[in-house]
Amino acid sequence: MKQKKYKLMCCGDAAREIEAIYKSPTVVYVKAKMGYKNHINKEAFRHETFRLVFEEGKWRTDIMQILKLPKGGR
Repeated sequence: MKQKKYKLMCCGDAAREIEAIYKSPTVVYVKAKMGYKNHINKEAFRHETFRLVFEEGKWRTDIMQILKLPKGGR
């Protein structure tokens, strides 16, 4: 199995410059600058917008979109 070039940064470095955009009582969009680093501590960032939906008393989003690696990642 190949080792991934990048992984999501830890804690507060994983998401920066967070902005919430209210669309309705059950839909909110969150814009964030997502941070990644590789095994030699090189950092990469990408800006992303996530759609959150309030269902069954919980906010839900597509976790695969959050875990998506930046260009050059595997």
